[in-house]
Amino acid sequence: TRIEKRAEKMWKGGFLEEVRALQEKGYNQNSPGMISHGYPEALSVLEGEMSLEEAKEQMIRNTRRYAKRQRTWWRKEKSIVWYQGL
Repeated sequence: TRIEKRAEKMWKGGFLEEVRALQEKGYNQNSPGMISHGYPEALSVLEGEMSLEEAKEQMIRNTRRYAKRQRTWWRKEKSIVWYQGL
């Protein structure tokens, strides 16, 4: 799926290193930006609380759930005009 591809691209592109650098600057799980998709999972890897594979799977699962909630919410909006494309 697109979510899986995007997540894998993020991890391969240095996501864990980005989170490590933020952590070294003093950011943690309580920092506002660190609650975004993938950040809690990456922090758990860095803290030794879960494996990299577990983090990837959990990130994908949580992102799918979020996307489903968005679709459900938007479906109720009758004034939205949907375009297929990209």
